Amino acid sequence: MPGVTVIALFGVGLFSASGGADHERVTMGVIPHVGQTVYLGPEASPQFRARPIQLLITAPPQPSTIDAAEHRTAKEARWLLLTGWELDPRGQRVLHRTVSARTSGIAILRD
Repeated sequence: MPGVTVIALFGVGLFSASGGADHERVTMGVIPHVGQTVYLGPEASPQFRARPIQLLITAPPQPSTIDAAEHRTAKEARWLLLTGWELDPRGQRVLHRTVSARTSGIAILRD
């Protein structure tokens, strides 16, 4: 299924990739590539409900443990393991981490 492009309006306390605008053009439901920045909010996982993040992808996404056990590739997976740098509101790298996210809830921010 191809990704859907939408305009995402970020709520209070959130930020855009450009550091100033309150909205960005994003593509939802596509697997990110190394070097892309993704927005992870409540659609991606309940863990991001209170504090959504932006993550600069540093490794190819992997299927979750359950999806891998069911022999799903990253393209077929319902959940992905994403590894990258969490970015602060200025776009600075603050924490390198691996997170689990619902594939359909991953928003890729346009450069």
